[in-house]
Amino acid sequence: MRVHEYNGKKNTFSDDWGERMWLSEPERYECQNMFEQYAGRELSEVIAELHGVRSDGKTLIAQPHTNKDGKMWTLDDIKALNCVFSDPVDAL
Repeated sequence: MRVHEYNGKKNTFSDDWGERMWLSEPERYECQNMFEQYAGRELSEVIAELHGVRSDGKTLIAQPHTNKDGKMWTLDDIKALNCVFSDPVDAL
């Protein structure tokens, strides 16, 4: 993996073609990725913000029906996972 910094932001590349395209016009690719946009935010908050819940405001929309008791996942179940977004590029 290769890293270039532009306007105070680190950009990573795993292939020569992507790196060459970026080097020719780095300003064209200035935008936030998912990790930058939600860094420090908890996953259940992001799911709710992106309308990933049913009309009750707590049950997740997309999920498999594998439980025999019919219990569906809620935002509380996701919150219990304590999954917080972090930008992996910050560690470089």
